[in-house]
Amino acid sequence: MLLSKIKTLAAALSCTVALSANSALALSVEVAARGDDAPWQEPLAARLDALRRKVEVRGSSIAVVHGDNTWLHAFGHKNLERTDPVDVDTSFLIGSVTKSFTALGAAKAVAQGKMYWSKPLKDYVREFYPGYLGLWDPEADNKVTLGDLLSHRTGVAGNFPVILAWNTTEALLQHLKLLPPSAPYGTRFQYNNIMYGLAGYLTGKATRHADWASQIHADIFEPLGMNASTATMKDFIETANRSPGESPETDFLEDSVLPVTPAGVISSTARDLGKYAHGLLQMFRGESGPFAIPPDVFAPFRENQVELDAEEQQVMQGLLLNGRNISDVSYTFGFSKAKWRNYTLFVHGGNNHGYASNLCLLPEANVAVAVLTNAEGSRGCFREAACAAAFDAVLGTDDSTSYDCPVMPMPPLPSAGRLPLSTSAYTGAFESPVMGKMIVGVDAQGNLTMSVGERRKFFEGHLYAPEGAAPTAMDLLGVGPPGSFPLTFTAKADANATAVEGYYFVLDPRGMTKICDKPGPECQEFFKRVGDFTPTPPKCPLRPN
Repeated sequence: MLLSKIKTLAAALSCTVALSANSALALSVEVAARGDDAPWQEPLAARLDALRRKVEVRGSSIAVVHGDNTWLHAFGHKNLERTDPVDVDTSFLIGSVTKSFTALGAAKAVAQGKMYWSKPLKDYVREFYPGYLGLWDPEADNKVTLGDLLSHRTGVAGNFPVILAWNTTEALLQHLKLLPPSAPYGTRFQYNNIMYGLAGYLTGKATRHADWASQIHADIFEPLGMNASTATMKDFIETANRSPGESPETDFLEDSVLPVTPAGVISSTARDLGKYAHGLLQMFRGESGPFAIPPDVFAPFRENQVELDAEEQQVMQGLLLNGRNISDVSYTFGFSKAKWRNYTLFVHGGNNHGYASNLCLLPEANVAVAVLTNAEGSRGCFREAACAAAFDAVLGTDDSTSYDCPVMPMPPLPSAGRLPLSTSAYTGAFESPVMGKMIVGVDAQGNLTMSVGERRKFFEGHLYAPEGAAPTAMDLLGVGPPGSFPLTFTAKADANATAVEGYYFVLDPRGMTKICDKPGPECQEFFKRVGDFTPTPPKCPLRPN
């Protein structure tokens, strides 16, 4: 099992409950918009602030939309020193909530007749993107549609490390053709940031905008008056009233999403997301919304686009709203779809390094909730509790049970053991078709080091062997920079167990099950030795003559 996947899942489903002494100094700020002054607001604010303190979320803001009324509230602090309070106009990264914007941008392209939900991409996208190479699997390449990209049903594994390997969207998409499937086309839900990167890239070009970010500004931000929202990391970093993440490194690490910005780079505020949620409610309810998207074009957003298998159902039912009254989970364009109590729920969470967000819609009740936080990992569960508590407060369905986050301890990393072979057996230059070069070297302390792809600053660190590792097929754990997940590589030794021929990396623990030296269906990614390791000479000061 890939440790990064375990850690990611555990982070999503877990929450600590230690009380923070610093959070006792936090502020709470309320803004009522459009004249709504309902009796549930003050008790809800108190309940959420108590939970925020308990799970140590430094700062958060929330928008609760009920019909034409929007209630905005801010909690805690935005800066690491806990001196500057969050307000309802403080910007946070919203992570994968971005996907709903990308799906709406795609709907705009469909409404304009420039793209199509169900027409194969190969039949028309080269008219505006001649560089499109398609997919590795012939069936998927012939059949894949825009709707497939947006509903995670292409059959292609979507693991994050592939994204980390390349500097630009164009470079990533050129290597997409070399990424083999881990499931037959159209048969399985496989959450895939890369495909959302492709969808956004294509719709930006199809609509004749400079890029995806320009399209989102023109087609969504501007019509709604979302003046504080941004669609590039550069613009977010330059925003004066913004919250940094959980540590100084998180903003630096976040440009790891640059090759797939349509999957998770938007930043926004509670005030702006309240406007967005209000517009979405109108569209889901079949009313005349602000996006100029015809009802027949928007209709697929309401429908199940891909079913989840039993394992995925169990995971998602425990994750969404922390498992409170959730059933029948599926995925549609840009949203998970589920049952919450007797209502249809559309929801998507978002995670960036140092941030967690949520957008939750109950169109039948005309209620929506948007949550922004500068928390991640175990504290990210606050976003789910906030949606559940807000729904219950507005609708009067509070069952008086606790909204605490579930407790699930993070799995510890394996203990480091001795390398079965000599250190020099592992070093060298290796290369894979999908992720490019991998350099394994040794530092001054004798530790193995590794770096992968063009974007080595995001995918580098130390390699060590867990205790009891076998020399012929040994797992090496890659521990990278702060805020990044550990990654497991399997070293394949030669027949004499004297040197490593290459390294396997499992792109999808459920689907990539075969040991292959070349790309193929269900094959793990293989980094084949292409040369020896050449250490960089140390830089020494010049000596005077």
